[in-house]
Amino acid sequence: MKILIVEDNPSDLEGLLRHVRWQQLGYEVAAVARDGAQGLAEALRARPEVLLSDIALPVFDGLTMARRIRAHLPELQVIFMSCHDDFRYAQQAIELSAHHYILKPIDLAELEEELRSIAQACRQRERERVHRRLFEENLPLIRQQTLAAVLYGRSPLNGRVRQLLGVPEVY
Repeated sequence: MKILIVEDNPSDLEGLLRHVRWQQLGYEVAAVARDGAQGLAEALRARPEVLLSDIALPVFDGLTMARRIRAHLPELQVIFMSCHDDFRYAQQAIELSAHHYILKPIDLAELEEELRSIAQACRQRERERVHRRLFEENLPLIRQQTLAAVLYGRSPLNGRVRQLLGVPEVY
């Protein structure tokens, strides 16, 4: 899974890149950015599944950036980081359907657990999408086989269904 990291503090960014076990968690750091405008541009270019972003950023904040990215990538999963324990930020993150809101300094175990959770949910959504597509592709065949089973199978409804449809019994 691709992740975009947006963090304006160089030491925080370096710590995330160095200490989170990205590959082990199944992530590829697709891009990094240091402000909201650059984050938006990188998101549109890299098309990540996950955004890990500070809230307080230069140019425009992480909340604004996430809103703009979501206009193009509606299934984007978002984790916000902040050194501000401000309910207004948390409330706005909830309104954006952020997956999680982590206070700095970052607890790596907590972040990695959230990343695992997101990866698992994304894999589940992808499996459901594949099953739905296969079902839709095979729906005409399913309908045909179901009708044949009802009309010519051993269902107790066979006689009544054939009678209603005017289909003679076949022996």
